[in-house]
This record gives sequence, C-alpha cells and structure tokens, in this order.
Amino acid sequence: MTEIVQGDEISLAVDTGPCESDRTFFRQHPQRNFRLRPAWTCEIQDFARHHHAISGKPPDGYCWWIIVHQLVQHKIRLRWPLLAPHHFYPDPPENIVRDVWRERVPHEARAKSRALKRDALRVLKQHGEMP
Repeated sequence: MTEIVQGDEISLAVDTGPCESDRTFFRQHPQRNFRLRPAWTCEIQDFARHHHAISGKPPDGYCWWIIVHQLVQHKIRLRWPLLAPHHFYPDPPENIVRDVWRERVPHEARAKSRALKRDALRVLKQHGEMP
C-alpha cells in the first residue's frame, strides 16, 4: 500500500470540492464559459504549492477569489486566483466575469489559454470526441 502524501490530499480535496462545484455550475448553466466565486482554502494551498505566487494572508478587506474559464464544455476548465475586495459577489453575470478575466488575468496567461483551447479541440476532434 502506498503512503498518501499531503500534496495528494490537497489535490483530492480540490477535485472533490471546488472543481466539483465548478462542474456542477457549468452543467446547470450550459451557456456560461466563465465563473467568479470565492476561493476554497484547499485551492489556495494548491496554488501556493504549485505556483508560489500565493503567500501569506490577504490584506484587510481582501480575500482570494477564483475565476474559472471553461475552455471546452464539460471537459476542460482553467482556474485563476484573484486577490480582490470582500464585496465582490459570487457568480455574477457572464459579461461581468468575462470583463474581470480580460482586466485581471495577464495577457500571456490569456494567450496560453487560447492556445490550450485550440490544441485541446484539435485533439478531441482527432479522437472523435468533438464534432
């Protein structure tokens, strides 16, 4: 039997918690491609572990939010952490979240997401999983 390391527990918590919440959200809102919601603690731990861009406690009046961009319906989503005021409200309309994506996510990251989407669609089509 293999030993479960803390990182695996965090990954499992992210998949069964916030990622499952996102899957449910996008199933219930098939017209949506973006979502903005408060971050879960396990997500921030995961981002800190992998990207080292998140550290310490947010300043007073701020908290971590997650913007979720669905690249391929029911298959591929990207999550991006945002430090923002507490007064954001969860799950605003699509156009507002899209504007937040454009304003707050760096251009390079948005370009990478477009390339990832293009490549993923090509591969899915090759394997007959997309029309």
